[in-house]
Amino acid sequence: MIKRSVKILSGLLLLCISNSRAQNWTATGNIGLPRPLLSMYADSNYLYAGMQSGGSNSNNIRVWNGSQWDTLLNPCSILGGRPTCITKYQNSIVASTDCGTVLEWTGSNWSAIGLANNGISWLWAEANDLYAVGGFDTIGGVAASRVAKWNGTIWSAI
Repeated sequence: MIKRSVKILSGLLLLCISNSRAQNWTATGNIGLPRPLLSMYADSNYLYAGMQSGGSNSNNIRVWNGSQWDTLLNPCSILGGRPTCITKYQNSIVASTDCGTVLEWTGSNWSAIGLANNGISWLWAEANDLYAVGGFDTIGGVAASRVAKWNGTIWSAI
């Protein structure tokens, strides 16, 4: 049984390696990104790239539409920090910052949906909930030890 499992895993590994070599990389426009990349999120239409700050008024989040880069209004010049994570939650783009702010893109502006007392390093959405992980003890005024859940209205500890 163990030998068969090893053979299956070896075959899957070989398949993954051979398929990864068949992929082609292409450049995203002529200019690329102006600063180091900190976070990324892709859906079927866009690639969102969160970059290191380049000054208080820099645009830290760029959007690739398949042919060119565009910018979103910079959340970090408004509420501080750098974008540590970008994801989609209930059809909206959500970003977190190293200062502990969780923001939702309204289509024209950023709206804060939570403030943690320390940085947020990871966001992910599942079903109707948004999860945040980081070094915080509180988020949105709720005591939560490094992991919390947003249900669209309130934060709760996990």
